[in-house]
Amino acid sequence: MISRLQHTFGVTGLALSWFVSYVAARSMSVRRCGISSALTSCDYGIPQGSALGPLCFNLYLAPLSCVIGSFGVRHHQYADDTQMYFAASKADLKANIDTLEECTTAVHQWLLHNGLQLNPSKSEAIQFTAGRGREQVDDVSSLQVSDAAIQPLPMMKTLGVTLDQLLTFDQHVANVSKGGYFHIRALRHVRQSLPGDIARIVACSIVHSRLDYCNSLFVGMTDRNFKKLQRVQNTLARVVLRAGKFEHITPALIQLHWLPVKQRALCKLALINFSVLQHNNPNPSRNLRSSSQHLLSVGYMRTVTSSRCFKHSAAINWNDLPFDIRACDSVNVFKRKLKTHLFNIAFAT
Repeated sequence: MISRLQHTFGVTGLALSWFVSYVAARSMSVRRCGISSALTSCDYGIPQGSALGPLCFNLYLAPLSCVIGSFGVRHHQYADDTQMYFAASKADLKANIDTLEECTTAVHQWLLHNGLQLNPSKSEAIQFTAGRGREQVDDVSSLQVSDAAIQPLPMMKTLGVTLDQLLTFDQHVANVSKGGYFHIRALRHVRQSLPGDIARIVACSIVHSRLDYCNSLFVGMTDRNFKKLQRVQNTLARVVLRAGKFEHITPALIQLHWLPVKQRALCKLALINFSVLQHNNPNPSRNLRSSSQHLLSVGYMRTVTSSRCFKHSAAINWNDLPFDIRACDSVNVFKRKLKTHLFNIAFAT
């Protein structure tokens, strides 16, 4: 760990000394019923629950990215969750599968060499295909991860989002709706005991947070799934305002000042795009149609599925915003103007 900090990340001097004093020459004992065991040296690991634990783990695991990248395989890492993926045509599928299997073997060996363990039987795989060409694609029968044969799944959950083979989000919407209605029923039981402002706060924390989680992925989703999520929000609004089942929902949403589900997804997408442009700015200036208009270049996408990717859908969503919103340089001003704009679109009379 100390060598990695020093040679991989260039940590030296006092900062390195802090880490050395934290991880070197550690000892531990067990205390039970007022009796402590003898001290023993602790040469591995970081205290569980420590503030530096996640940071140290990410630093220690960072070289794994170079191992995966050496095979030309794309990947994402989040804590101890590593996802490897590639895009391939039908002709290149077999070659890419072989490369991925070689990559997983190298990853397994690297983890063993660095005192970590990969459990191949807990690994999951999924094959995404476009709906239009689904019949023309050969299904992957299995994927070899170290000594285990992994069967591709029809759907899998990653960071709380359920992904299916066609990226329809049908199952994810069903899961969100089920969880939303469960908490709405619980809120309905205690609603009469809560003041209106408290009920609204509780509703936003236990239900709206579920509707908003990763909702930027919903852009391009079918209207049928949007309507399912909208019914959850409508039911929540009726419970908060104690409105009747057959009362019109638009006045209730306006009174609560809640954006509909579809506009909330567009709002999240625009906020992410604003953050990227303000802090990272990955698009070079030549990609802007007009620097004075703050417009982004929209590339051509061959399929509907590919048009849902961030670089395409976010650019279209951004260019559709009024100029005074695109020209904002403050996130608070941008959020206020954006929500007002989407609110006016959603409830235009």
